[in-house]
Amino acid sequence: MKPVKDQLTIAKKADIKRVLNKYNDRKERDEALKEELAMYDFIASVKKELVKRHMTKYALAKKIGLNPFVVSRVLDNAENAQYKTLQKMAHGLGKRLEMKLT
Repeated sequence: MKPVKDQLTIAKKADIKRVLNKYNDRKERDEALKEELAMYDFIASVKKELVKRHMTKYALAKKIGLNPFVVSRVLDNAENAQYKTLQKMAHGLGKRLEMKLT
């Protein structure tokens, strides 16, 4: 049986929480979890917007002047993604990337 999108989303969020359980300090774990979930939410939003606009990762990359490999790497594995890259991706979809200091 092929899982539906919602099941995949839940599985990925569960994986994030499972990996973060390795932290001994609760405060450190909670901060890492917030950061990972923020990135996860950004990636999910970009993917949803691509589907909504019938746009490929390649088309987004060309529109914003990035190598398609970079866009694909960010959307598939966002480790070490630069803020400027994320900002370009958001702008390419007609959106804005916001950061908050809390």
